This record gives sequence, C-alpha cells and structure tokens, in this order.
Amino acid sequence: MITYLFLVSGAICVWQFLKNRLQKPSVRSLLWKTGASLSFLAVSFAGVWKHMAEGKGEAFSLLVAAGLFFGLLGDIWLDLRWNCPEESDGYTFAGFWCFAAGHVFFLISMICFSGIAVSPVRVIIPLILAAVLGIAVGLGGKMLSLEYGRFKGITMLYGALLLGTTLVSGSMLLQVKGKSPVFLLFFAGAVLFLISDLILSGTYFGKGKDRAADIISNHVCYYAAQFLIAFAAVVL
Repeated sequence: MITYLFLVSGAICVWQFLKNRLQKPSVRSLLWKTGASLSFLAVSFAGVWKHMAEGKGEAFSLLVAAGLFFGLLGDIWLDLRWNCPEESDGYTFAGFWCFAAGHVFFLISMICFSGIAVSPVRVIIPLILAAVLGIAVGLGGKMLSLEYGRFKGITMLYGALLLGTTLVSGSMLLQVKGKSPVFLLFFAGAVLFLISDLILSGTYFGKGKDRAADIISNHVCYYAAQFLIAFAAVVL
C-alpha cells in the first residue's frame, strides 16, 4: 500500500514541477523535481525493506535502488543546468555520468540477481549491439540534426548503456517467454526511458525542440520509466 502512496506523491510532484518548469526554471521547480525523484527512490526502498523481511531478494532491490539513486542525482544536476546557465556544461556532464552509472547498476541487477539461469549469449549479443548503436548515434549526429559538440563522447557511452538496459531486459523477457513481472517492468521502463531521452536529445542538441509539448512528454515518459523500474524492485 505504501508504494502506491509514493506513486501518488510522485505524480503530484511531477505535475507541480511541470507547472513551474513551463513558466520558468527556478529553485521551486528543482525542489518539486527532486520530490518526484525521491518518490521513485522511496518505492525501491520499500522493495528493499520487503525483501529484507522475507530474507531473499534484497541484493537485487538494493542494486535497483542504487541505480535510481544515481537517477535522482542526475535529475538534480540536469535541472541545475537550467537554473545556472553559466555552469550548464559542467552540470550536463555530471547528469550524464550519473545516469550512466544508474544504468550500470540496472544491468548488474538484471544479470546477477534476476532469479533465472541467464544464457550468456542473451546478455553478450544485446550489449554488443547496444555498443554499436550507441557509437552510431554519436557519429550520426548531423544526420539526426543534432549538434553534440563536446558531449559526443559521453553521449555515445550513455547511449550504449541505455540501449544495453533496454536490449538486455528485452532479451531476458524473451527467455522467460514474458512470464516475469520483473523483466516486464524493466523492459517497459527501459523503453519509456529511451523515448524520454530521444525527446531530450532534441531539446539539448537540436533546434526548435524545446516546446512545452517536448518538455511535458520527456518528463512524463521519464518518470513513468523510473517508477516502473522501481516497482521491479518490489515485485521480485
């Protein structure tokens, strides 16, 4: 029951954040955004508490919570980018690194504590494909009408890790024939994460893609993704 209360609190915080963010980036919008991120982190810690009481699954939940914690840090850094434009590059790099670390923890949690016998091929091939696609996205910026500038390297690394989370969770979901709620939540969350970042890449590196519709769709997809992944830590 408490996890759903955190979900409701997160939805309220997202709504208030967007309401303030669409007017003008401010400390108030940053605080609401932080509240929303604390809510999905709280859901994962509810999962940790549950599995500690059951005596199993706490390692998986802790790894997911660690990934979400880095997501919280990334949210703060990236919002500071708008509040402190003179330091925007530094905050953007910090946000990228935090989200990259988050996906590393997500991947480790799925691979090591999934509760199924994972075929190495089902992990290695998706990771290789993710790396290739991440490099392709970075090198194909002009074809996508995106100017990465000094962020090209971190964009390729982050893109590879994000795609890794998506492809590995999808591969594992196929292995269990769609019968695992953990991988179903992870895959759905990863897909929404990917959609969110595709929108965000246009906002950061494109032109004319910072409209209200872009900001709203980006954050709605992002928070839906993080809450789905957080609930994966609960249902294991």
